[in-house]
Amino acid sequence: MKGITAHVMVKNEDCYIWYAIMSTIDFVDKMIIFDTGSQDDTKKIIEYVINLKDEYKNKIIYQETPVNNRNDFTVWRQKQLDMTETEFFFTVDGDEIWWEDSLKEIRDIIEKDDDVKLIATRDYYCAGDIFHYRDKKRDKYGIKGVWNNTEQPPVFLEEAANIRIYSKNIPGLHIGGPYGIEGAFDENNKDVQNNVYKTVVQNGYYLHASYLQRSSMKLKDVKVYSRLRKMFTSYDYTFPKDFHFPEIMYKDKPDFIFDPFKYKMGFERKIINTLRRIGRK
Repeated sequence: MKGITAHVMVKNEDCYIWYAIMSTIDFVDKMIIFDTGSQDDTKKIIEYVINLKDEYKNKIIYQETPVNNRNDFTVWRQKQLDMTETEFFFTVDGDEIWWEDSLKEIRDIIEKDDDVKLIATRDYYCAGDIFHYRDKKRDKYGIKGVWNNTEQPPVFLEEAANIRIYSKNIPGLHIGGPYGIEGAFDENNKDVQNNVYKTVVQNGYYLHASYLQRSSMKLKDVKVYSRLRKMFTSYDYTFPKDFHFPEIMYKDKPDFIFDPFKYKMGFERKIINTLRRIGRK
C-alpha cells in the first residue's frame, strides 16, 4: 500500500479542527500537525485526539511553530514536506471535513494508478452556517490543466477544486510563496499545476468551513490572515433537509467540541446576505 502523510497547519481553529482531524486520521499513515500560535482551545483538542488511542500517539507528530509573518508559513510547510517519508502527502486544513467515501476513493486512485502525481478534490464551501453554501463556480482555484488519463487533453474545471494530494516523486518538489498564495513547485520552479504532471479529479467532495467562524473566540478568529473578510461572505443555496453531512459530524464527541448543527445564523445575517446577493446581480 502506498503511504500518505497528512500535513495540517492550524491557528485558532477550535470550532472545526476536531472534525478535520477525526475525519482523516484513520485514512492516513502519518499526520504532521503544526500549530502556529492558537489562543483558543485548538491545542487542547489536538492533545485530546493524540491521547485518544496509542495508535494516534505514534501516528501524529505535533509541534508548536511560531509564525511572525506570511513567509513563515512557507518555511513550516516546507518543514512538513521534509519530514514526510511516505510517497504521497495530503494537505488538510483545520476547516475541512471529509466524507469517508471521498477518502477511500483517493486511496483507490493512488493504488491503481502508478502515474498519478496530483489529485484534485471538489468541495462545498459553507457560508453563514453549516446549512448554507456558495455556488461552486464562485470559488475557483488555479488548476491550469487537469486530466484524468494521458490520452485526454487538459480540461478546465467549472467549479471549485483544490489539489489536496501530492506525490513526492515530482522532481525537486518544494513549497514556495507567502501564506494565501503558497504552492508546490518542481525542480524548474514551475507550479506543479502546469499541465506536466498527471492529475486526477476525484468524484468525491469534502465540506469546507473556510467562510464560517472557525474559532470560538471571535476576536482571535478575525486576527488570523483573511478570516474577517471570509467570515461575512454571502451564501447562495441551502442544503436539502435530507443532505448527508460527513460521517464524523454525526458521531459522539467530547462535550467541549463545538456542534455545528446547533448553530444557525441570525436574522440580521440573512438580511445582509440577501442584500449582497441582490448587489451581485
